[in-house]
Amino acid sequence: MEHSTYFKALFVCVLLGLYNLYAYSSPGSQPAAPHGASHDWQTQFVSRLTSSNKPFYEFSGVLEQSPGDKRQHKLIKLPNGIVALCTQDADATEAAAALSVNVGSLAESSDLLGMAHFLEHMLFMGSGKYPDENNYTKYIANNMGTYNAYTADFETTYFFSVANPAFEGALDRLSRFFIDPLLNPSSIDREVHAVDSEYKGNLQTEGWRINELGHHLSNPSHPYSQFSIGNLETLQDAAKLLGVGLHEKVVQFYQQYYSADIMKLAVAGNHSVAQLADWVVEKFSEVPSQGNTKPELPGHPLGSAQLGQVVHMQSLANINILLVEFALPDIRSLYQQDPTLYLAKLAGSEMPGSLLHYLKQQGWAISVHAHLHGLNEGFEIFPFAIELTPEGLHNYEQVLEAMFAYLQMLRDLGPQKPVHDEIKSVDMLDFKFYQQPKTMHWVVDMASGSHNEHIIPAHYLTKDSVVRDFDYQAIANILGYFTMQNYRAFVIAQNHSVECLDREKYFDIAYNTAALPAKLTGSHVMDWKSYGFHLPKPNSFLPDNTDVLQSADEVSEVAKEPRLLQANSTHELWFKQDDQHFTPRGSIYLNLKLSNEGASVKDVVAAAILDACIAEVFYEEFEPARHAGMQFKVDLSVSRLAVRVTGFSNKLPALLNALLARIQTFEVQPHIYDIVMTQVKQGFENAKYAQPIRQLGGERKQQLNKVPFWSTQSMQAVVDTLTIDLVQQQIKHIFAATYFKMLVVGNFIEADAKQAAEKVHQMLDTDSQPSYAHVPWRVVDIQPGHYIYMIQSDDPNKVNNAVLVTFYCGPTTSNKHGIVMMLLSQMLHDQFFDQLRTKEQLGYSAYAQQTSLGSGKRLLEFGLQGESNPIYMTQRIDSFIAQFRQYIVEFTAEKFDVLVESIISSIQERPQTVYKEANGYWSSVNSGTYDFRQVEKQVEQLQQVKLDDVLEVWDMYVNPETATEYTRVDSHMWSSKLHYPSTHELSTYPESVIALSGCLQSGGLANATLANIEHVAQSMLLSHALDKLHGVYISINATQPMDILNDSESPIRVALEAAISPKRVAEVVHRRKTVDYTMIGMVQTPEGKWVIGDIDKFKAVQPLHGLPVPAIKLEAVN
Repeated sequence: MEHSTYFKALFVCVLLGLYNLYAYSSPGSQPAAPHGASHDWQTQFVSRLTSSNKPFYEFSGVLEQSPGDKRQHKLIKLPNGIVALCTQDADATEAAAALSVNVGSLAESSDLLGMAHFLEHMLFMGSGKYPDENNYTKYIANNMGTYNAYTADFETTYFFSVANPAFEGALDRLSRFFIDPLLNPSSIDREVHAVDSEYKGNLQTEGWRINELGHHLSNPSHPYSQFSIGNLETLQDAAKLLGVGLHEKVVQFYQQYYSADIMKLAVAGNHSVAQLADWVVEKFSEVPSQGNTKPELPGHPLGSAQLGQVVHMQSLANINILLVEFALPDIRSLYQQDPTLYLAKLAGSEMPGSLLHYLKQQGWAISVHAHLHGLNEGFEIFPFAIELTPEGLHNYEQVLEAMFAYLQMLRDLGPQKPVHDEIKSVDMLDFKFYQQPKTMHWVVDMASGSHNEHIIPAHYLTKDSVVRDFDYQAIANILGYFTMQNYRAFVIAQNHSVECLDREKYFDIAYNTAALPAKLTGSHVMDWKSYGFHLPKPNSFLPDNTDVLQSADEVSEVAKEPRLLQANSTHELWFKQDDQHFTPRGSIYLNLKLSNEGASVKDVVAAAILDACIAEVFYEEFEPARHAGMQFKVDLSVSRLAVRVTGFSNKLPALLNALLARIQTFEVQPHIYDIVMTQVKQGFENAKYAQPIRQLGGERKQQLNKVPFWSTQSMQAVVDTLTIDLVQQQIKHIFAATYFKMLVVGNFIEADAKQAAEKVHQMLDTDSQPSYAHVPWRVVDIQPGHYIYMIQSDDPNKVNNAVLVTFYCGPTTSNKHGIVMMLLSQMLHDQFFDQLRTKEQLGYSAYAQQTSLGSGKRLLEFGLQGESNPIYMTQRIDSFIAQFRQYIVEFTAEKFDVLVESIISSIQERPQTVYKEANGYWSSVNSGTYDFRQVEKQVEQLQQVKLDDVLEVWDMYVNPETATEYTRVDSHMWSSKLHYPSTHELSTYPESVIALSGCLQSGGLANATLANIEHVAQSMLLSHALDKLHGVYISINATQPMDILNDSESPIRVALEAAISPKRVAEVVHRRKTVDYTMIGMVQTPEGKWVIGDIDKFKAVQPLHGLPVPAIKLEAVN
């Protein structure tokens, strides 16, 4: 289910993933790690010269490389110490680069926290060679690229991707970050506010809160304990207290720590490795070398004072988590043995005999995750995270006892070679039949993952991807650290049996710290056999045949689309044999349309609960298939059952059959039902904690545009009325399917596909219901007009507001419109981000994009999240839109041609895996468009499109002065911290007055009435308006300074100027052209915008879009 899946993903990815993002390094003082040889990087490198006679060194040995990796690689060193990997991929349509500096937040002094993160922001603000602070970002955006950076505890990494022809220019601009950055004083205030905005945007995110408390409660003498994101207090205010300029300190930090000797670079594209190496040497040899500038750090952050403690943390969301942290030594020298992988595979298992299997049987746990993400310098902290049920929360001490009993079993039995060999066998198959990642992901992994000085040059490509020989002693030594004497525990929930009276400063986290009870510390011997623990049985799903059925020599021409093998009243079967990847892998997609005529919200929730029950059981029962290199997804709703299986093709049809057969006999067990009901209810309750912009772009957008649609609130209202019997009845509903579609792609023959389809057909009822019993979801065709859709946040702690301005821009069936919208989106994105986020500092989240909803219209969206009130943010978006037309007019033909070529290059990229190829086909099959030649059509349109076409679309749909069918929805989410305008206020006062009111409230004038503010806005001159506003300010808040009113760039001044400016005539024109919605209770603002009150009533009076017309005639091929 969407909500429970989201929060499980949050739990796994954010909670554990932050250990990677904030993985601190230090020399360490815990028990010494097993010895690993330090390898000399000097003797295996030979001197070379670039084409312009600049020196560098090239690795002369053989790089270990998968036989399935067809790219060419060159590992080089620059004279200044930078190590660079150059990768040529002849098929790549984009190029990418990443540079990682082996210094991060751990280098910060305690009096200026967040400096490393702040420096990361500042480096984007121009260089000596490219002084325009937006030159780098604009160049990349104009060449179909993306860019980003992140600051971790011991590294800071900068990366981008761009169209191949523009790569040299982008690489040169990146290099100047580290050669002659301006670190402009004029950018200081703006970027420190950007850091502060990023910090505030994470205040209600549980993953960040958990991470922060873990750091806060570590050894206070270790930098690991410091707050590292940064905010106004720890940067701007702290610098003032120190009596120094923040600019001076950021320059000092850069000069002290940014040295070429601790930098790793990775570049990739379709250029030759010789050319890539030339560019790297030419552009990065000037980076200053200062030797090893990494800070010397003390010991382990988990010392005796931290170990043996239990921390009760009060969460905002309804979650129950037991997080156990074990203190490990530095194990980087053991990267070849990777001893923690053995533990991670077993500890995370759900199979009979596993820890999670036992905890689920007791009704105590939902999931277990134990895995290291990256290797640190000096120490490790191994996270063991258990997602608990409410009953498990109550019995968390017994959960800990069970965990230690399982760990004792692993120590008592000792490392088992068959377990290791099974892990290795699948790993070697992945290595042999290599699947190439996205270019930008590749370079980031290669750069950021190469700071371990123990890695030998030959292993540079495979350091993290190859399981090597079994090392009994290395694994046994690591298991010795997972004891009751070497951990601390966090119990994370909304409610606790103890009072949480302590407070963490920066995230305001309530917590309680106490010593663990004696039974959970010391040297207790656990009777693990009484728990029924045992190691997993041999895996029957391991592939026993990896032959590739068709070789490259047998393919004369690559097929551009799958073939329709069968098409009748019961099903469609599509098939394509792998003719370009030549690996023993494949994908099978299946979609059964179910009868959903008359389905109620109760039916929807029942199906969702059954779906989650199936997922819980299948994750355990079919875990061997996942360990054997296969993945599956079963997705059940009231209208369909979708099944996808991917992986090694040998046993993929058998896995599909097993999944379907198991669904037929599935019975919901009470303990699984209880676990799932807990998850579902938590998901409903926690939905309000999602970021406001995500809510607007997710559920709220679907609710406005989709029929049928059931909101979280409506589902939450009926969930307690369900019973296990009602959920079980959904099984019968599944196999009364009206129709199914199937796609088989990969290392198969036609007979395999036909046999798979026949198996499905046999499982369905012979008396299937007619096709009209399946009611597809439809897209609402919102009629022309300007609408406001407002929601107030349910989260009382949320400080951020959000706006999503959506323009409806013509049908999705128009290929030309689609291409123009693609170009327009690319032109908009960087300009919008630069103006609203960088210059005006309205929020950290700012985007402009084009998208679509099924068979409806294309959408042009402007999203913004920040502390300003939504109406003011909407005004600023309007200001940007009003000016952007001139940007289009002044866009040069040369820049437009580059943009067009960049997009053509991007969309023509060959799918890098059979899975991506199959997914593209399935999108066309499942949607009913069957438009397999879409890319060809897009390229044809791109070659014909003109800049005037972009301007025409802008004027037709976006420009309020010229749009003939102006259709726009402004979705607002208001923080509970601000006054939420009533319907009466919206219909009475101009939006500029309400916007100014919100800005004044944020500035300290919470008691100023709208009537007073409207009186101020009636002034004809700004000076008069300021005088009136000063009077209001003094009468209400005389003790507060009035400087904020005198700042010409403050939101109050900007909103005031908007309030006294003449109204636009065009708004009145659009008011006359809209449908009259007063009969359904809607009101209009003075500007003629309709305020959507009851969204269901509004949707009920709108027409619906039809379903897509297929691009081809469906005829089976014999």
